[in-house]
Amino acid sequence: MTRRSRSAPGAADALPGQEGLDIELRHIRHVAAVADHGSVTRAALELGMSVSALSRSVKGVELALGAPIFVAQAGSVGVTELGRLFLGRGREMLQAAAALGQHIERNPTLHAGRVAVGVGAKAMELSAGDVALAFLQQHPEVSMEIRCGLVGDLVPGLRGHELDFVVGHPAVLRERADLSLDTTLLPAAPLVLAARAGHPLLDRPGFTLIDAFDYLAVAAGHANPKLLATVLDLQTRCVSPLARQRAWPGVVAPLWSMIEPLMLEADALTLLPPSELADAVHAGRVVPLAAGGWTSSELALMSLKSRPLSPAARLFRDRLLAAYDLRLAEDRRLLSAWFPQAPAAPAPA
Repeated sequence: MTRRSRSAPGAADALPGQEGLDIELRHIRHVAAVADHGSVTRAALELGMSVSALSRSVKGVELALGAPIFVAQAGSVGVTELGRLFLGRGREMLQAAAALGQHIERNPTLHAGRVAVGVGAKAMELSAGDVALAFLQQHPEVSMEIRCGLVGDLVPGLRGHELDFVVGHPAVLRERADLSLDTTLLPAAPLVLAARAGHPLLDRPGFTLIDAFDYLAVAAGHANPKLLATVLDLQTRCVSPLARQRAWPGVVAPLWSMIEPLMLEADALTLLPPSELADAVHAGRVVPLAAGGWTSSELALMSLKSRPLSPAARLFRDRLLAAYDLRLAEDRRLLSAWFPQAPAAPAPA
């Protein structure tokens, strides 16, 4: 399983000149980011990775080389002599990979064919349509299919080579032992607990997250195991027997057109990315109640190892990932606007 890479299409290769040295371009990019920022923490923020994940990546390169690349200094990290040699050759490879990606993108004959994508995550579904429109305007010789739905429902298309890749929660696909997947983990999208305007919970002073179990919960997809475990642990602390026994989520509905009526007519609550709620919030129909310690489940882009992506599919994948980055930035902006001081409803002590 690989972490998110910002490489150009087809830009994954081992470092030449070192027989048996298993270092990919993403590893070089990680090392270069730490060197450029002088800090693992700042580099991780720039790359959209956790500090621990970036540290493991750099440590893996050092283990492969058999010597350290960085040394600790006051308030920063310094580069060793080996590190300077590695970065010099590595940056040349990054530049060559970028040039190759640009060459591929400029060559329309490599983009002919069909691209088929399965989208099983709301955070990505919002971007897929816009990216597809722009992509097809530049590459009219490509045909495209985008299937939206629950990840489990997209598995037959991936297994049957009807879909090039699927974006969604990887836990569902990991259960399919017959699938050997190439998985790129993405930064998790934040979620906001939301209700209709005028919801009874808004009149409850000092409400906590446990109070939310008094109402039906509707979700856009199946909850990931980590989020589900957190929610169910909170639910055991409910005083009301009905609240303790209520199924969570009570309804799984992949479309906003199905979720909003339940919120407006049945006082249902939902957890969705801010960008999915933005129009309804701005129109005054929906109110964001709380945000904070939740994320969408692990979000990943998954394809079959036995079926390499075509140039067109790789190019569309990279553009989709770039659009997802922009969507995450918008989510963070909305969170700051909606919760400038108190971003989360308190959980009881």
